[in-house]
Amino acid sequence: MLLLSACYLFFPSNNPSCDAINYAADVKYATDLFWPHHLIHNAFHFCIYKLCGIFCSDIDAMMLMNIVTALFAIAALLVSWRILQRITEKTTAKALVLLLGACFGFMRYSVQCETYVIPIFFSVAASYFFLRTIRDNKLLFAFASGLMSVLACLFHQVQIFWTVGLFVGLLFSKRYRESIVYTFTLLVIPAIYSLTLVFYENGEWSVSNLFHYALSYYFTDASSGIGWKNILMTPISFVRSIMQIHGNFLLLLKMMPWLYVVFLLLPIMAYIVYRMIKHGRKVVTDKLFGFVHFGIFAFQFAFACFSDGNTEFMVMLPFALSFYLASMFYLQARSVTILATSLFVWNFCWAILPENICNYYNEEAVVDYLKRNQDVKFIAVDEHTVENLYYYRYGELAEDRIFELGDDIPDGEYVTDIPARPSPLNRARLLNNLSSDCFDKAEPVEKIYADFGDYNLFIVQYSAK
Repeated sequence: MLLLSACYLFFPSNNPSCDAINYAADVKYATDLFWPHHLIHNAFHFCIYKLCGIFCSDIDAMMLMNIVTALFAIAALLVSWRILQRITEKTTAKALVLLLGACFGFMRYSVQCETYVIPIFFSVAASYFFLRTIRDNKLLFAFASGLMSVLACLFHQVQIFWTVGLFVGLLFSKRYRESIVYTFTLLVIPAIYSLTLVFYENGEWSVSNLFHYALSYYFTDASSGIGWKNILMTPISFVRSIMQIHGNFLLLLKMMPWLYVVFLLLPIMAYIVYRMIKHGRKVVTDKLFGFVHFGIFAFQFAFACFSDGNTEFMVMLPFALSFYLASMFYLQARSVTILATSLFVWNFCWAILPENICNYYNEEAVVDYLKRNQDVKFIAVDEHTVENLYYYRYGELAEDRIFELGDDIPDGEYVTDIPARPSPLNRARLLNNLSSDCFDKAEPVEKIYADFGDYNLFIVQYSAK
């Protein structure tokens, strides 16, 4: 826990996602405090930000949010420990906590102010009280489980599968009084959404309006259906929920040649997994708890697949899977410890450390250039990151002069980073087509110094083709 706590608290990402920057800006300037798909995330951080502002007027919102997220990550592992020691051997429970904390999906979102770690804490806490409910038959534990599930869903809607899974588990256990208490607590969710719709969004309450407000993200932005994106991204995203595999490896190897040594961990991890499968045996300690969390895993995985294999919707999968495995199988503590340690070293070296000490693309310099040149219109490789960072740093919106290919862009003169910016193979490159064929008369105007490679901003003539 000391190792994982130090990782989460002292190695925050220096390359936050565009969403993380957006949330930090919302908290800093008190805008969009209630997003329907993670309703109270920004409002919760805003309250902490204002409270801390009483004692210190010069607090960086993103830094504070990173700390809060890291603390919830630590708490999620501690609660997982409380669960695991009740369903498996103590040494195996310790090893599994290290394994959970070392999974890349959980690590990457524990070092920046994204929305996925805090709801995992509340879901895991709900599972803890669910376990106490089915073992001790106390209504108070059912109420606590429901309350934790409510908070998980209010912090992010994607935890609804975990919430429903626990409810189904109570029904299968034939604990009907506890099921009623659990269901009663869940009524808080539509009540909070209704209050937000009426008093924050100034909307008119109706069942239809409430439904569309609560699920607005999935009606507008979230991809759905099964196609080539799902088939391509789902297995990649699932693997990356556990270990970091990315197209930036070649760039990182040029910057840090010592990373070649880390490849020695691959055969070690493969051998350990082989041994665990070969020598594993079924030892059922809590069949109901195990199958409930296997169901949660299955439905969560299916939803992530349906959403273009979104890795953000897979962060909780290792938790659900570990609870299932620990309930149904004997896992040798020594093998799990070796695997967890190797995985931690791999993910720390390939992701956490580089993202902490490097500035991959130095968008801050791009934003500074745009601030100095207010008349410039910009076509960006990553439009949303530049927009959000500009707003976070200066409190000014620049959406009317920052574009990306695919937008409805009028022909004319622009500045762009597309022709020269280093572009490792990543999700955006796989799913989007960034071609500079639409640019004429490219002239360098500003050099950007970045760790992935220096590049120029160009003045170009844009012509839609």
